[in-house]
Amino acid sequence: MTLMLGCATVAFEIRDRQIWQLMTKPLDRFEYLIGKWAGLVLLNLILFLVSGVGIFIFVQWMRTRPATDEFDRIAVRDEILVARETSRPRYARMSKEELELVVDSMIASDAILKADIDSGRRRMEDVRREIATQRQVEFQSAQRRIEPGMSKFFLFEGLLPAKSIGGTLSLRYFLHAGASDSHTSFPIIFRFPDGSWIDRMFIPAQGHILAIPANLINDQGQLQIEVVNLKFNSKDSSFTPSEWAFNWDEDSLEVLYRVGGFESNYLRAMVVNLVKLSFLGMLAICAATTLSFSVACLLSFSIFLAGSLTPFLAHSLLYWTSAADAGSIESYIQLFVRAIAKIVEFAFRPFGQTSANDLLVKGRNVSWDRMTLAIFIIGLCWTGATLMIGWLAFRRKELAVYSGQG
Repeated sequence: MTLMLGCATVAFEIRDRQIWQLMTKPLDRFEYLIGKWAGLVLLNLILFLVSGVGIFIFVQWMRTRPATDEFDRIAVRDEILVARETSRPRYARMSKEELELVVDSMIASDAILKADIDSGRRRMEDVRREIATQRQVEFQSAQRRIEPGMSKFFLFEGLLPAKSIGGTLSLRYFLHAGASDSHTSFPIIFRFPDGSWIDRMFIPAQGHILAIPANLINDQGQLQIEVVNLKFNSKDSSFTPSEWAFNWDEDSLEVLYRVGGFESNYLRAMVVNLVKLSFLGMLAICAATTLSFSVACLLSFSIFLAGSLTPFLAHSLLYWTSAADAGSIESYIQLFVRAIAKIVEFAFRPFGQTSANDLLVKGRNVSWDRMTLAIFIIGLCWTGATLMIGWLAFRRKELAVYSGQG
């Protein structure tokens, strides 16, 4: 709505010659743009107040409703209507020297690959990048896989705030095992620094939460957990290896701890969204000063989509490889497209990084740093730069000539 209204309010005034009545008054074009933008921001603010307060009241009403069982009530209180920070273990990466040795060894031992490189069908740079990416992924995936009867230690850092607050932490794990059938369950054991341990049965491809006391965190803000692929038999107090290995994704083993309530977290998320909408409003208004309504909408929506998709674009570029023959037209086209994608990802990275809606829904903390970054980068720098570009283009526009329809 913001983009459509921003483009329409300027483009239609120019098209219908209504802007003549404004420009004949002592109204500077810079003031005209500021006024249009302020009106759009005010409209968004009113809509935010109405919808935001309505959503907040509804959520608070839902919070008071009786839950199906006690576990649902606790989950809503401690996992959704809360602001939590996250700590994940650091997984080692292969060093540059080790990676180069592995890549060179694979190329030297693969006669077909060497023939493709020598004949020019594949470029050495593309082959090395493809092998390096594949080996790095495999190296890290191996750290997140535990074979039957084996165990691995994982260190969670930055937990001093959680230690000072006290209470309990939440260990969230989302594991895969076997065929990841939701009708099966697998054993797992968590062992802690004080010697205590907890055995659980987990259902693959489903999230699980384990409460951990905060006093297990050491004075450096670290928590070490040993994950064991064993089954505990309570009848004879024995341990037997599981039948299957299990693994998880990079973000599927994490410690969560409470840092605030839902109310302040919700307010910060709304501020971030309002700042981003204010930039989109300025973008639409400035685009419509020199472009027609349809073209201005196309440009504005393209920038909005590019900014929203930057996290996905960055992930795609990380694993991008080319199968085109070296020196072919296709390879040059792919390199050109990749260069454009990297420029777009770098330019609009802050827009995607400051997303707050997903964090709010998952009960994660929309930090003050994130809100400050959104206000400074998007609200001041981007909006101000867009205003200056739009004003420089608008001040050279001949409205009387351009606006005529007859």
